[in-house]
Amino acid sequence: MPEDQKSNVIPFRRSPPKPAFGGHDSPSSLTDARKPVTSTKMAENNGLGDGCHRSRNGVVASVTVTENGKAKAKGKPGGSVSEYEATVSEEQWKRDVATMTKTQLRKTYPGTWQSFKNMRYDRPDAEGAIIDPSVADLADFMKAIGPRRHQNLTVDRIDTNNPTYAFGKIKWSDKTEQANNRRNNSHVRNPRTNEWGTVAQVAAQVGRKPNTITVALGRALKAEPDRDKHEAIRSRIVGECLLRAAEAKGHDASEIATSEAAAPAPMPDYDRVADPTMRLAYPVSKEERQAIYAEYDRVQPMETVRVICETEYGSYTAYPRVPVSRFDFSLGLARGQWEEARRTHWDFEDLDNAGHRLTDDQEAAWARAKEEMAFLDTRIMPAVRARPAFLVELAEHVERNGRSLTAWEIEEARRIATRKAQEEAQSYRDDDEGIDEEDRAMKHAERFGTD
Repeated sequence: MPEDQKSNVIPFRRSPPKPAFGGHDSPSSLTDARKPVTSTKMAENNGLGDGCHRSRNGVVASVTVTENGKAKAKGKPGGSVSEYEATVSEEQWKRDVATMTKTQLRKTYPGTWQSFKNMRYDRPDAEGAIIDPSVADLADFMKAIGPRRHQNLTVDRIDTNNPTYAFGKIKWSDKTEQANNRRNNSHVRNPRTNEWGTVAQVAAQVGRKPNTITVALGRALKAEPDRDKHEAIRSRIVGECLLRAAEAKGHDASEIATSEAAAPAPMPDYDRVADPTMRLAYPVSKEERQAIYAEYDRVQPMETVRVICETEYGSYTAYPRVPVSRFDFSLGLARGQWEEARRTHWDFEDLDNAGHRLTDDQEAAWARAKEEMAFLDTRIMPAVRARPAFLVELAEHVERNGRSLTAWEIEEARRIATRKAQEEAQSYRDDDEGIDEEDRAMKHAERFGTD
């Protein structure tokens, strides 16, 4: 056969392709079978199968039929957001999520399905991500993140330092927001304004190229891998770049250097901990936090709790042994230090009221006890007031991470914690603000076993 005719020959097949639907929509030839056929049907046509979706006016959204007979949503390959997906109302979207099967959701919301697949199957291998069971199913994922309105939106973690994709920890983000939140897009502090930002943002503020800061930052972090020093290193690197930029422009850099030297130290990170089970009751430095964690792991404290359960057979009370939370453990440490300082204060106060002359060392010890008691009081009281809200937050966290809590458990935790906090606050007020001397002496005798 001549070479110029071979290109026009259709490859031999054992059997012709099956028609897509049968009837008037079937391809008429082998050549036509390779072309997708677009068809809009009424909802009564069962040929579309799970891929069809009935809108409020009864018309099914357009689908594209491929040569293997499967329906495919219109749009670019890779799960482009369909027009229906971008404009569907919140109420209709919620009904779809609640009533549709997984296959129907895949065909009706192709953009969301593609993002779900990327998160569920690609990111654990490529990025070492952890997929929580709360978003491992397509419907649960859609409930957690909401509708995808534009194809430029992709799944992003709210806290990029946490590798877990879970309910309450994911959102839709565009490319710009993801770039700013990307874990390898380092955040640095501008020593001129003491404000934190991405490398690109701070580089524009100090008049340097982002790559200049990035390279210097990478060298410094590699030389000093201690994570506790990262914030100080980042501030110093930007300060050095700022000084070089000022000197290159002929400006006086002394004011900049003074501003950098006077910059406040980073705040304690006790309230930046994303996991409530790791949160402590009061502000601490990183060194204190690690010490408390180590002591907690060594002691492994347990407590007996009282749980009231209402069932159809009546109510009963259980007293299980459960681990003490780190929040309560750290609060207990501070309470113990506070009680010891208060006992010391009372002892010296009793000696002073009895007419004993205190030595200089005793006066100094008494002053230290007062200062320590006042300092610890600023830690304890806010933590006591925060405990009810913390218990509810902890219960919701446990529920999101595997164990199902009922409504009465959360409500009971809130009620008991609120009552306990009120009783403790009243006890503190009684101790410090207005009990008579006789009651005070009785309490002192109960505490120390003296007459």
